[in-house]
Amino acid sequence: MASFWKNAGIMAFAELFLKIKALIMMPFITKYLGTVNYGIWSQVMVIVSLLSPLVFCGMDNSLARFLPGKPIEQQRKDFTGWFLYGLFSGIVIFSCVGILENQLSELFFGNDGIYPNFVILAGLNIVTTSLLTGIRNWFRIQNNAWSLITITITQNLAQMGCLIWILIMKYGIYELVLWSLVVDSALILSYIIYMARSKIFTIPSWEWFKPYFRFGLHFLPSGYAVWVLNSVDRVFLAQYHTLSDIGIYSICFTIGYTLIQVIVNPIWSLFPTKAAELYNLNNIRELDTLFNQSIKLICWLIFPSILGLVLVGDQLLMILSTNEFASGYLVIPIILLGYLLFMLSSYFELILSLRNKPLLSTIFTVLACAANIVLNFVFIPKFSYMGAAIATTLSFGLQLLMSSIYALKENLVTLDKRTISKIIIASIIMYLMTFFVKTYFIHNTGILSLFLLVGFGCIIYLFLTLTLKLYRPQDVLNAIKGDVIRV
Repeated sequence: MASFWKNAGIMAFAELFLKIKALIMMPFITKYLGTVNYGIWSQVMVIVSLLSPLVFCGMDNSLARFLPGKPIEQQRKDFTGWFLYGLFSGIVIFSCVGILENQLSELFFGNDGIYPNFVILAGLNIVTTSLLTGIRNWFRIQNNAWSLITITITQNLAQMGCLIWILIMKYGIYELVLWSLVVDSALILSYIIYMARSKIFTIPSWEWFKPYFRFGLHFLPSGYAVWVLNSVDRVFLAQYHTLSDIGIYSICFTIGYTLIQVIVNPIWSLFPTKAAELYNLNNIRELDTLFNQSIKLICWLIFPSILGLVLVGDQLLMILSTNEFASGYLVIPIILLGYLLFMLSSYFELILSLRNKPLLSTIFTVLACAANIVLNFVFIPKFSYMGAAIATTLSFGLQLLMSSIYALKENLVTLDKRTISKIIIASIIMYLMTFFVKTYFIHNTGILSLFLLVGFGCIIYLFLTLTLKLYRPQDVLNAIKGDVIRV
C-alpha cells in the first residue's frame, strides 16, 4: 500500500509538470496558429477522442480489472493478444475514417471541402493514440510509475521539440499535425522494440477476449455520454459558426479545464478509495466529515477563481495568446463553473455507488448529455461559443441537482450548506473590492497589473474567509499532517 501511494505521488508530480509545460507552450501555439488554425487542430483532437474508445471497446478497463494478480507469463500472453487486437482494430477504424473522410470533414469542419486531409491525419492519430495508451496500460498494471513518467514526459518533450522546429521552419498547421503524428509513431516503434526484446510480447493468448469484451462494453455508453458533454458543442459550432469561433472556444475551454485538473483532481483522486474504506468499516461519521471537508476545500479554491477570472480573464488570455482569442475570455469562468458542478456531482454519485446504486450515475450522465444536446441547439446558433459554454454549464448543473437529491436521500452524508454559503459571500465581496481597485487604481493590462490584482484578491479573500471562521491556519496544518500524509 505504501508503494502504491508513493507511485501515485510521483504520477501527480508528473501531471503537474505536464500542465505547467502546456501553459508555457500555449502562447507560442496560439500566436503562431491563430484562431482558425487552432480551431482546426482542436477539431482533429475531437475526432480522435470520438473514435479512439472504439479501438479497444472499453477493454482497457477490462485489462485493469482482470490482469493484475495473474502470473507474469499469463499477463504477457493476454496483454500481447490484447495489444494485437488493438492494432488490428485501429487499422480497421482508420480504414472506415478514410472511406467516410468527406462526410466527417463536413461534420467537424463545416461545408468547406478543404479539410479531408485533416480527417485522414485524425484517423492515423486514432491508431497512435490507442497504441500509446495500450503501452502505458502495461506499465500501469505493473505499478511501474517511473516507466509511466518516462513515456509521458518523453512524448511531451518530443512534441515540444516538434512544435519548436515547425515554428523555426515556418510551416503550417498541416505540417504540425503530420509531424506530431510522426513523433508519436517513432516513440511507439521504439517501445515496441524494447518490449519485444524484454520478452513482454510473447505468443498471444485469446482466451481473454470474451470476458474482456463483455466487461468493457458496459463502459462505452457512459464514456460517450461524457464525450458528448465535453465535445459535441464543437460539432455545433462547426455547423453554425466558423473555425475561428472553435479556436477561441477551445483555448478558453482548455484553460478552464486545466485549472480543474490542477486544483481539484489531486483532492478527488484520494477520495473514492478512502470513502470506500470508511464505509466498509462502518465509520459513517468520519465519512461524512471527509465528504464535507473535501467539498469545502474544492469550493474554497474554485469559487474565488471563477469570479477572479471574470475580472482578469481577458488579461490572462492576452498574455497566453492574442487579442483575437481574448474576446472570448468569459468562456473560461463559465467552463470552470461547469466543471466545478461536474466534480461536485462526482462526490454525490460516489455516495450512490457506496449504496450499490451505480446505475443512477449512468442515468444522470445520459440525461445531462441529452439536455446538453438540446441546449446546444438553443444557445449556439445565436450566441456562438458563449452559448456553448452556457449549455455545458447548465447540463452539469442538472447532473449535480439530480445526483445530490438522490444521494442525500440515502442519509449517508449531509451537506454543510452554511459553509458553502460563507465561501460564496467571501468570493463576491472579494470580487467587488478587486473590481473597485481595477476600475479606479490599476488601468493597464500588462502582466504586472495581473499579478497585482491577483495578489490583492487573494489577500482580501484569505482575510474574509479567516474572518468568517471557515478555517484556522493551525487546523489546516493539522489536517495535512493527520490526513494527507497518513493516507
